[in-house]
Amino acid sequence: SGVSMDSQNHCMLLDLLSSGSSTLGDIERTLKTDPLLRQLKRHTDGRLALHSICTSWLPDRKAKKDEIFTQKLLNDIDLLQRKIGIVVNQFFPACELVDRNGDLPVHLLARNLMKWETTWYERIYEQAAGDSGSSGEATQAITQLYHSMSKCIDIVLKPIVTQAHLCSEPGSIGELLPLHIASIFTLPISTLSEALETYPTATSEPCS
Repeated sequence: SGVSMDSQNHCMLLDLLSSGSSTLGDIERTLKTDPLLRQLKRHTDGRLALHSICTSWLPDRKAKKDEIFTQKLLNDIDLLQRKIGIVVNQFFPACELVDRNGDLPVHLLARNLMKWETTWYERIYEQAAGDSGSSGEATQAITQLYHSMSKCIDIVLKPIVTQAHLCSEPGSIGELLPLHIASIFTLPISTLSEALETYPTATSEPCS
């Protein structure tokens, strides 16, 4: 469990992580300079650094007429995955912490990625529909995007799937159990089967 404490450096770190403006170097330097920051909980919402990176802002690319639209999306999700990996590796128990609203990091990340998907879904599928006679780059990009989102989710879900009390956490909005998340994001069979074995009741609880 995290230590509840606020400091200027701690608040700056959480704001930096959630803003999406942090670089990999920023995160690594900050956590190396003050290792305690990785396990400090913010008083107001009970969140750790991992919760903040899971809510990290992702750019909305749909409004710009950009020929490398899909590549920018892939770069965005790849960067987020690497940031999450850094923070998780600094303090694995953060994956298990429910914040004051009732959210695990995986709940926050799942909702963040589902919201982000709505910003590019329509445009990239339109591109894929027009790709039938060419190289199929948009279709390949769709596969890569969903695979990358799956990898992001797996980083924060895999560490908790053997714990029944965490697998029964529905999150703060509707009912979104870890098994639901694993299914939605087509996680590896190993993670999915562990979540199912740990909390089989989830199969009869509707996702909402």
